[in-house]
Amino acid sequence: MRVRAVLVHDGRVCLIRRQREAGHQHLLPGGLVEDGEDPIGALRRELREELGLDLAVLPAPPVLRFDQETERPGETTPFRRRRLVFTAHLPAHLVQAVAGGRAGQSRSWTRRSTRP
Repeated sequence: MRVRAVLVHDGRVCLIRRQREAGHQHLLPGGLVEDGEDPIGALRRELREELGLDLAVLPAPPVLRFDQETERPGETTPFRRRRLVFTAHLPAHLVQAVAGGRAGQSRSWTRRSTRP
């Protein structure tokens, strides 16, 4: 299972830029839920690691918005993964707090699409 966060401030969404073999990727912050970890615990850990953001300082807790199971071809059987996507609004004073995190990753705030 994987958790992701849509962190919103002033009509913009926070993305993490990662370097991969195929090039740069812009992703929502988050990652895999580890054995024995609940989804909120995993989200808390991932946001602390990737953004230096402590969920405890948010004015309201993240809200689960999407619970999706994906499937794609695998080597012997289809590969399945469940994805939980949470949303949270960041007040202005926390936008600067997301400057920390893992080395080699930059953060950007991107305008949300107006497309449906």
